Amino acid sequence: MRQKTKEIFDEMIKYHNKIDLPNKHLKKAFQEMEAPWFALTTKDILYWLKEVAQGLVSLEKLEFYLLRKDKFANLFLLCPFLNDIFQLKDEYLIWADNITDTEKVEIKDYVDKNIKFEMRVRMRKN
Repeated sequence: MRQKTKEIFDEMIKYHNKIDLPNKHLKKAFQEMEAPWFALTTKDILYWLKEVAQGLVSLEKLEFYLLRKDKFANLFLLCPFLNDIFQLKDEYLIWADNITDTEKVEIKDYVDKNIKFEMRVRMRKN
């Protein structure tokens, strides 16, 4: 995995694991996006890669809610290096053409190893 790619994923992972705030590549996006949208878009990326590692979804693309399309576009505008890793295409997040299959697996494995997967269960009384 390229160093800059690792740094971006480190920032996302540390933010979602509640260790540190984005302070380099994602800093501008973190400062300028509304906090819930920054959290949701970056969490969508991380959880997609985590679910891929669990064999639950495809590694080739992340389908996101159309409501979030402009939020993803804003994230990618504020952190242009994300465009070197992913592309926004219609309602999907896909890998950039320059990312090899080996890099995809390295990124997926890195996220899987480092992100804490939160699961919430709500019990209702009937």
